[in-house]
Amino acid sequence: MKLNLRRLLIILTLCLATMVASDSYAALTAKVDRTVLDSNETLRAELRYDGQVFTGEPDFGPLIKDFEVLSNNRQQNYSNVNGKTESYTAWTLELRPKRAGILLIPSLTFKKEVSNAIELRVRAAPSNSSANPGTQPIYTKPPLTQTLPTLGSRSF
Repeated sequence: MKLNLRRLLIILTLCLATMVASDSYAALTAKVDRTVLDSNETLRAELRYDGQVFTGEPDFGPLIKDFEVLSNNRQQNYSNVNGKTESYTAWTLELRPKRAGILLIPSLTFKKEVSNAIELRVRAAPSNSSANPGTQPIYTKPPLTQTLPTLGSRSF
């Protein structure tokens, strides 16, 4: 009986040590939608805290050195499925790099938790307008299908 109890304690200790050492147990994690982009593009970064946050947010100040923060959205999720409870708060940032090169999204802190840093490769944007279609004007002309307006139709 003592031997079985000792084995059970050893197994439980090893399981707990494995959970603490794994990245999936981290309380604050960062991820991005891609790690390679052009300097005229934006990327989406998500900072996720495993728990509910009612007030406050992480300090996003370290991002200002290399990025322009275009938007900051917060989402809270709480679910209980088949007795398994999951709760998290996520901040989604839309970021535009300020320069080309190797940039680092630094580790951010919140409630004594530290997120992982993420390295990005930002390529210089093409300089000619034909390679950058987002800067060209768009002209449209709707086709007219009717020559005479009918009752209840729009006329231009």
